[in-house]
Amino acid sequence: MPKDTINKLTEAEARAEKIEKEAKEQAKRIIEDAKKEADKIMKNADDSISEILSDASKAAKLKVEELKKNTDSKLKQEIESIRKKSSAGTDAILEIVKRELL
Repeated sequence: MPKDTINKLTEAEARAEKIEKEAKEQAKRIIEDAKKEADKIMKNADDSISEILSDASKAAKLKVEELKKNTDSKLKQEIESIRKKSSAGTDAILEIVKRELL
């Protein structure tokens, strides 16, 4: 094989090796960049999920407080109603007793 051809093949092989090395380095950088971007996306997703859960927890607490207040109010009304009925019943019994004694 002529020396010129051997030199050209050697040069072509060296260029191919250089191109392959650069391609591997570029692929490595692309993968590292993709990992960094994925980490950012995951962190943002985690932050968003945490915020949503926090908001949902706050809303649930407010709803529980509202329900508790409504229940307390209804219980107070019911107790007052029972007291009034009991008082009215007691008053009626006292009237009957008074009439019987007089």
